[in-house]
Amino acid sequence: MSMTSVYVNRTDGGHDLAASLRGALEWLGWERIVARGSRVFLKPNLTWRLPSPGVTTTPKFLEAAVEILRERAGEIIIGESDGGYHAFKAEEAF
Repeated sequence: MSMTSVYVNRTDGGHDLAASLRGALEWLGWERIVARGSRVFLKPNLTWRLPSPGVTTTPKFLEAAVEILRERAGEIIIGESDGGYHAFKAEEAF
C-alpha cells in the first residue's frame, strides 16, 4: 500500500512567502527534480483577470517561485491558457 504525504504551511500573518515556498520545495526534494540548467514551465492558474488570493496565483507567489527556480533552472517559461471557459484571453490576466 502506497502512502500519500501532504505539505501544509501557513503563509499569512507576516510570514515570508519565499521562505514558505522554499520550505515546500525542499520538502519535495526539488533539487533532485530540477536539474541545473534545465527548462522549467510554470502555469500559474490565472483563472480570472485580476489576482484573487485563494483562487488565482498572485504575482507575489509567482515572483517568489521564479526567484527560487532561478537558482537551478537555465530557462523559466511562464505560460497560461485563456480563462473562465474562454471568457477572456490569457493576455488580459497577464
